[in-house]
Amino acid sequence: MIQQILKKATNNEVLNEKEALELLSITNLSTLHSKIWEVRENDSTNTEKSNKQ
Repeated sequence: MIQQILKKATNNEVLNEKEALELLSITNLSTLHSKIWEVRENDSTNTEKSNKQ
């Protein structure tokens, strides 16, 4: 769920209230930072896979 919300946020899509509250509920910045990197890594991996096809 968090990864989907972060993906929307990084694509400048509007978050609904539930998504925004979910994102704000992460008070541990290192957790948020690691989640952001997971999303970025997954995006780059998916891009590489689609480029190979």
